[in-house]
Amino acid sequence: MVALSGKITNIENDGVTGRDIDRQVVEAIKDLKHYATFFEQATFQMETKILKTSMSIARKIIAIEVGANSAAIAKETINNLLNKIRTASKVTIHLNPKDYAILSHELNLESFIELQEDINVTAGGVVIASDLGNFDGNIEAKVQSMLESLDSVL
Repeated sequence: MVALSGKITNIENDGVTGRDIDRQVVEAIKDLKHYATFFEQATFQMETKILKTSMSIARKIIAIEVGANSAAIAKETINNLLNKIRTASKVTIHLNPKDYAILSHELNLESFIELQEDINVTAGGVVIASDLGNFDGNIEAKVQSMLESLDSVL
């Protein structure tokens, strides 16, 4: 950058001939292209690092939120999934034991809906088995899938 600045000052002070000016302009353009490439690469590397850091922070925040509010998350997921299968005649909702302990007393479910404790379901997650099909409402798996998709484009 200093060399480029010196060349510009020299041109401004009429210290060069026409051919020298042409040569110096060509050199200055080459230098500018080099610096532009360098800054473009540095910017891309910084963007990648910022995105990876953001994803790491998002994972941690989600883990904290799921840990602290797993029953509320599971309850909302149940409501959303049950809206998708309104015409089902037999439904079994699988919940993590921690969420089951809370929600078994809070939920007012239809007679054809059974609530079941399941150690294979993560906290905050819900798996619904019905005569219309199975639905996985595991928030961590969905977030992980989104983050993997983002990671694949980096």
